[in-house]
This record gives sequence, C-alpha cells and structure tokens, in this order.
Amino acid sequence: MLFLRNGDKQPEFNGVFVATHPQFFVALQQEVHQSRMDFDLDGSTDSWIFISEDLDDFEEKVKKACALVKDGDERIGK
Repeated sequence: MLFLRNGDKQPEFNGVFVATHPQFFVALQQEVHQSRMDFDLDGSTDSWIFISEDLDDFEEKVKKACALVKDGDERIGK
C-alpha cells in the first residue's frame, strides 16, 4: 500500500507513504528511501517509509516504489 498526502496543514508531511512490515523496513529503506522521519500510523514502529515531495529525486523514488508494487514485492503492503 502506498498513500499520497497533499494537504495545507503540516505541509512537511506531504509526499508518499510506503507501507511495510518492521522486518522489511531497513532493506526497503535502503532500496527506496532512507527517511529521517519515523511514523507510527498504525501502532507499529518501522512500518511506514516517508518519501517527501520536497526531495530532488521524489519522482524517481516514487517510481521505484511503484515498480516494486507492480512486481509484487512482498515487502510493500500491510
């Protein structure tokens, strides 16, 4: 699961969130993006990777995440 956030409140959190499981978090971060923000959106730490829309390579990183989803990568999703 991926979700896009584009809101006026707290724009520093605008971007794409990539759902994963804690056991895949580090490997997926190394492949997609090493976010400096930790999110606990569902009661589990290390389960969301945040790709900020402010990154110079935002589109490239999101395309990589989408390609992994398309390929059925088990590390993405809940």
